[in-house]
Amino acid sequence: METKTADRIDIAAAGAVIVSAFLPWTGSGQPASFDLAAAFLWDANAYRSSFSIGLVILLVGLVALAAVLVTRLARYRRHIAALIMLIAAVWQLQTFRDLAESYGDVLHPLRDMLRSDLALGPWLAFAAGATLIVRKLRLPKWSTGGRSGSS
Repeated sequence: METKTADRIDIAAAGAVIVSAFLPWTGSGQPASFDLAAAFLWDANAYRSSFSIGLVILLVGLVALAAVLVTRLARYRRHIAALIMLIAAVWQLQTFRDLAESYGDVLHPLRDMLRSDLALGPWLAFAAGATLIVRKLRLPKWSTGGRSGSS
């Protein structure tokens, strides 16, 4: 069975979500994603919980890979990709809020999130989720109506 290029892109995107679980989700040498509480998504003061963000994103990444590989699950691919993007976006928003509270203004957190506190995990997860969504969009085929374009 030959795998099409489109399928390889989907597999790579799902794999990127899984890889993002092992990358840092906070910057400046903070703990690995498996040491960070998933409860931080809804409570900026939560630093310990039974589920880590690494475990959550790893499980969602494995489900995304299953949706790519198993034909019967393909209809859920966009929903899973949207969930991945939501998790990554909310994590970044909560990180920004946490930094803004500690600095007391807005400009320092933005600068730090793009420099010293840059965390590759959520960015990679968001990009991979976006790739899974965009890959499933059907773009209209433009036709010239049978005309060659010359008069």
